[in-house]
Amino acid sequence: MRKNLITSNKNSTLSLSRTKNLLNITNKLISKKKNELVDDSWIERLWAWADENDISKEYLPRDKEKLLNLKELDLYDNQLTELPKEISNLINLTKLNLSYNNLQRLPKTIKKLTNLIKLNLENNPMEEELPKEVMNLIKLKEINLCYTLISKIPKELFYLLSLEKIYYNTS
Repeated sequence: MRKNLITSNKNSTLSLSRTKNLLNITNKLISKKKNELVDDSWIERLWAWADENDISKEYLPRDKEKLLNLKELDLYDNQLTELPKEISNLINLTKLNLSYNNLQRLPKTIKKLTNLIKLNLENNPMEEELPKEVMNLIKLKEINLCYTLISKIPKELFYLLSLEKIYYNTS
């Protein structure tokens, strides 16, 4: 009987030890996930890019809460040559005006802006083909491609999106 009690105690101790180890591992994983979710370094990179390109705080707020709730971003005529991928973390954007810049392409991460309703790319030397990532902008109703080099617009764009207006060169 005593031998069974000792064996039982060892098994209980071993089980308890394994349970503690599993809990520690689980807590580390959960903690890591939380840290990944709260990683705001992209905000700092976006602000640094905005400062480098003389983008006013009026257009791209330097306040985290205002930035995260931003609905409209007007980057008209800033001579931008590139758009940082961090722009795509502004998931509440409904209007994005990039007209009259020097953009040749959009970042692939643009597909994350699923609340975007209006996208203005007018007067940019954009690539010949509209990036396929635009297909993910499921709420897009209006897109302006006038005076760009875009000559190929995927047919699927008209079927998959709720586009109401598309402006582009016909010549």
